[in-house]
Amino acid sequence: MYKTIFFIALIVACSAKVHKPFAKTSKADMSKVLAVRGGANVGPINSENLPYISAAMGVMYSMEMLLMSEDATKKYLKEPVANKFSAEMTKWFGLSLLQSSIMQYMVAKSGASEAVTKAMGIVWPMGLAFVLWRKSEGMFHDQIAVGINVAFSAVAAYLAFS
Repeated sequence: MYKTIFFIALIVACSAKVHKPFAKTSKADMSKVLAVRGGANVGPINSENLPYISAAMGVMYSMEMLLMSEDATKKYLKEPVANKFSAEMTKWFGLSLLQSSIMQYMVAKSGASEAVTKAMGIVWPMGLAFVLWRKSEGMFHDQIAVGINVAFSAVAAYLAFS
């Protein structure tokens, strides 16, 4: 899988280097080429409140990982009895998730909600790809988490890039 992603990235990078514009353009014309519109709405959810919703969900998920790490190990890894190593790594994951959620909230609170939403339009689909890969390998068993990842990936990508 990693080789495929690497080769696709290499092909895209090479084709971007070789590509020549078909029309003469000045630098001023190219200044907004990478600007992504964003700013769409999905009912009451928009690019201003999506980062706050995601941060709240991240805090709740991290509390499960930190406070109920043995139960989470049984739930997500389908181990009948959690061992101390998987429970410890689950706690570290919970701490990392909590830190990320706090940073996401603070950046959005500072007035950069649009930037956070655009980042979420990239990172949620990446997370979904990882979940689906681990599920295909038999390492991820929670169907509700897959559904949440699908929903958040779709909403985040839509709000970020439409």
